[in-house]
Amino acid sequence: MRNRKLTTVMENAQYVVLFSLIIAQCVVGKNFFLGQGIYLLANLISTVRCFVLKRPNADKIKDVACLAITLGLIIFNLLVK
Repeated sequence: MRNRKLTTVMENAQYVVLFSLIIAQCVVGKNFFLGQGIYLLANLISTVRCFVLKRPNADKIKDVACLAITLGLIIFNLLVK
């Protein structure tokens, strides 16, 4: 029962990711770090979701790469400014 409930939560987490991506796209132009923080949170949720749902390796690699790119952009902008 617990495993089924976790699977349902993770399947529905993609709606949170979609909403976060829309919000981040709207915010990133005005406040870069807030927008990228939202992107980072969405990428983290998506990555955890891929591992919990045992998605194919290509999906896991894609999500980890997007997470690394977002984190790299945040760190780069912190160092440049």
